[in-house]
Amino acid sequence: MAETAAHQRLSVGGGQGSNMSQGAAQQRKSSARTRRRREQDKPLSASQQARRDDLDKCIEDAVGRYFQELNGHQASSLYRVFIAEVERAFFTAVMRECKGNLSEATRMLGIHRVTLRRRLRLYGLCRTTRDCPDPDAD
Repeated sequence: MAETAAHQRLSVGGGQGSNMSQGAAQQRKSSARTRRRREQDKPLSASQQARRDDLDKCIEDAVGRYFQELNGHQASSLYRVFIAEVERAFFTAVMRECKGNLSEATRMLGIHRVTLRRRLRLYGLCRTTRDCPDPDAD
């Protein structure tokens, strides 16, 4: 019976340690989210705002051309189509900038490498299957 009580105390202690570790991990995630929000909320410099305005103008022009080319036909699933086209071009440019280095690209993008690999595979941007193994194939 004494062994059982000691075992229960160890089990409870281990459980608390695990909960404390989970709590610390959640706090780190929360702190990282807060830092990202602060970065996003910072006012843009004049040059950053000019680049954002240029990008906005390019996007508006591209969408406008798309509507013109429809020649009166009804657009459908426009959001999905647009996001896919923008993501394809975006990931292509990022991978070019990073010279194909997935680790550098994930740091630059602020996304997990599995997410990056899935997107690269979705858009046919993998150089090799080693670059983008199927994480669901495990």
